[in-house]
Amino acid sequence: MKDQKIIKNTYNIQNYLQKKDLKLGDYQKIYEDLIRSCYEANSSIRLLDWFSNALISYKKNPNIKQEDLKQLTPLKKDDCETLAKIKMTAKKDNNGLKKLAVIKLNGGLGTSMGCEGPKSLIAVTKTKRFIDFIVDQQHHYNQAYSIDIPLLMMNSFYTDLAMEKEGVDSFLQHRIPRIAEKDLTPLETKTLADWTPPGHGNIYLVLYESGILDDLLDQGKEILFISNSDNLGATIDESLCEYILEKKLDFLMEVTPRTLVDKKGGSVCYKDGILQLLERVQVKETDIETFEDSNQFQYFNTNNVWVRLRAIKEAIENDQLNLPVMINKKMIQNKSVVQFETAMGAAIKCFKNSACIHVERNRFFPVKKTSDLFLLQSNLVSKQEDGTLQWVNEKSVPSIKLSDEYQTIEGYKNLVRVVPDIIRLTSLTVTGPVVFKNNVKLVGNVSVINESSRPYILENIEIDNQEIMI
Repeated sequence: MKDQKIIKNTYNIQNYLQKKDLKLGDYQKIYEDLIRSCYEANSSIRLLDWFSNALISYKKNPNIKQEDLKQLTPLKKDDCETLAKIKMTAKKDNNGLKKLAVIKLNGGLGTSMGCEGPKSLIAVTKTKRFIDFIVDQQHHYNQAYSIDIPLLMMNSFYTDLAMEKEGVDSFLQHRIPRIAEKDLTPLETKTLADWTPPGHGNIYLVLYESGILDDLLDQGKEILFISNSDNLGATIDESLCEYILEKKLDFLMEVTPRTLVDKKGGSVCYKDGILQLLERVQVKETDIETFEDSNQFQYFNTNNVWVRLRAIKEAIENDQLNLPVMINKKMIQNKSVVQFETAMGAAIKCFKNSACIHVERNRFFPVKKTSDLFLLQSNLVSKQEDGTLQWVNEKSVPSIKLSDEYQTIEGYKNLVRVVPDIIRLTSLTVTGPVVFKNNVKLVGNVSVINESSRPYILENIEIDNQEIMI
């Protein structure tokens, strides 16, 4: 949807500033310059209000509002339906799928793995990238059910140009200025680094103001399935689609039981009887241990959500989609900057009929670092022709720790020529340059340490519960 019709506002920005009349003293001109640049980049008054409120709020108090855990009731395993159970009673037709559209969040770069381009263009196998798996999944459903489920990518200004040749319909999320932490002035590098996407919670406003939401409604679509482009486990599921329609839900969040590796991820709880997302940054330092206890906070948010299109439209038009602002601090060109963000899942508290559903781990497989890619490429994950993935052993995903030599895609590809057989692996720690080649099998707890700078080659070997020092 490159021809998306942005709803331009003819609003006089000077009138907007005069109405604000914030009397900010010496900061007034800086504030006005930031507001003007934000408006020129997006032409969205709703975004401008959000950015202005976030900026002024941060100026008054730079600390994120933190929740009192005593006032929250964590979502427990008996509190929500399970996907496994609804699959047993689900209708065996495709009526729900006819009302579905799919969006992949595609604003992220692979910078954590040393890539400059979109993460969705990283190779998963020798012949397929993330985007290829996503397209294959969509093609399979459209062919299998003789329907047309629209697939859209929400790109950021970072990823949009690189995605043009992929032939997948897309739309562009908003961008806002990055702010210097010290004096709240705009970051002025004269590059794209001066800007940041305002988090994936921005998706609702962009869909509304671009006209895409109305276009989908006109096509007879009622439900959106939204997930991250690096999570290949987030596939279309007809049972979930039927469930949200049958229960007349506005918002459905897929949650899965927390493990040790998920303890820092967002969890779900009740506050005054209303479901809400709780991020780690919203938790007081004295409560972190409780928050990270999986016996207390048993679920975490997979960021796979199902949303009713009309509910989004109504929430925005009634000014009910007020998402908590997250403060993300980064170093850009040796300067500490602040960026304001919202989380898509935080909208769970904004809709009248929201729910969570328990899903298994195979629907959550994000790739944030090369150790995740190692698992995804391994024989623990079965890759089907239709683009779907399946854990061979869901119960015990091994712990993978790779040293600095593996942290970029280039370094990883040079050292991991062939991913070992890890079906029976419990944990792997690799320190130093170790090259994995053909016919390597790892069993139990394995540690390989190469203290020299010269790469050591592993080939035609089985390592069973051993530490190898080189």
